[in-house]
Amino acid sequence: MKIGYASRWMFVLGDKNLNIFEELNFAHSLGFKIFGLNLDRKRNRKLTIKQIKKLRDVAKKLKIKIIVRSPHHLNTSVDNSKLFNEVKNNLKIAGLVGSDRLMIHPGFLLNKLELKKAEAQKLKGKKRKKLKIDVE
Repeated sequence: MKIGYASRWMFVLGDKNLNIFEELNFAHSLGFKIFGLNLDRKRNRKLTIKQIKKLRDVAKKLKIKIIVRSPHHLNTSVDNSKLFNEVKNNLKIAGLVGSDRLMIHPGFLLNKLELKKAEAQKLKGKKRKKLKIDVE
């Protein structure tokens, strides 16, 4: 089993908020060989192509494998076009950073939806089967 370091939503060391490059170096200093680039962190979603490629190069130099983590809670039961575009963009980032994996969590769009009380109320009490979500 391989255990990696996941970048955090906000990482403070002492009194300094670390950027993604400093956090990668910090993970390396702890001996980790796998680094999870969390795209639920707004800062990480705003990385430029140049920064993503730099992150890939730094990780390669440090001999750390990067795995991209899609924002929490992608939900296939709500607006498939949003889901498709979210996954497509995250796959592009994974490719640029040199990752051969994309970790996806079910429910992100639903989490956004739950912030809208009226929309969330429409789903209240409904079962997965009734919402036409495959039950396995």
